[in-house]
Formats: sequence, structure tokens, C-alpha cells
Amino acid sequence: MSLHRYAKAVNEIDRRATVTEACRRMRDHSVGALVVLAHGRPIGIVTDRDVALRVVAEGRDPAQTPVQEAMSPALYTLSETASLEQASELMRDHGLRRVPLTDATGTITGLVSFDDVVLLLGMELGNLASALFRGRARELSESAQPPV
Repeated sequence: MSLHRYAKAVNEIDRRATVTEACRRMRDHSVGALVVLAHGRPIGIVTDRDVALRVVAEGRDPAQTPVQEAMSPALYTLSETASLEQASELMRDHGLRRVPLTDATGTITGLVSFDDVVLLLGMELGNLASALFRGRARELSESAQPPV
């Protein structure tokens, strides 16, 4: 199962933009995170939680604070061909809620969230339950047939 199929579009912002601009972009696109760029290359991620903890809680002016000062600078990514298991392990190991996906050239092509991973795991469990149910139903059907 390719994660890319379930990924959301990536929303980006330049590191020099203000936190106010970032918050407006998050609001306008109904997202909780933006990939931060420097010279067109990803350098971090800024989330609504980063804004709350690094700007609002510290009494900083969001209209004067550049995104670079509020972002999480460690940007962990996964290949868009990564497995659900790889995504869940990366999120677990680094306490991440969102992970950008990259193509073979390193270009960010999507964003997978913790919620996406939970949804996909639920779908996988549903598929397994269905297979078990169908297998059991077939066994019951076959055992109910009179011998020939």
C-alpha cells in the first residue's frame, strides 16, 4: 500500500515569512502544518502547536516573528513508496504527527499525518476481519453440504 495515495497536498512557506502569515495560510488551507523553505528547499516544518508554544506562550509578536524562529528544524521525510509500517515507526521513534513524502529526486510530493496512518491501519484491520469472516463463512457453507 503506497502512502502517497493517501497523502495530503503539501503547503509551504518561506522561512522569512511571519508567523501571522503562516497562521493565515494554515487557516486558508485548513491545515495544521506548513513545510518551511529556504531558497526553495525544505528546512523544517511549522505547526499550529509550534506557534502556540514558541510564539504565543512566550509572548512574542507573531507579526514580527519569522517562521524560522517558530518552526521545528528537524525535518524527517519518507519516500512516497514507504510502507505504513515505516511511517508508523518513524512517527513513534521521533514523536511526529506529520511526515512529508518525497519522490526519487527528493522533492516533497505529499504529507502524511498521524490521523492518516491511524485511518490506514483501521482499513487494514477491516480487510483482515473481512477475510476472516469470509473464510469462516466458506468453511461453514462447505461443512453444511451433504456428502456426495
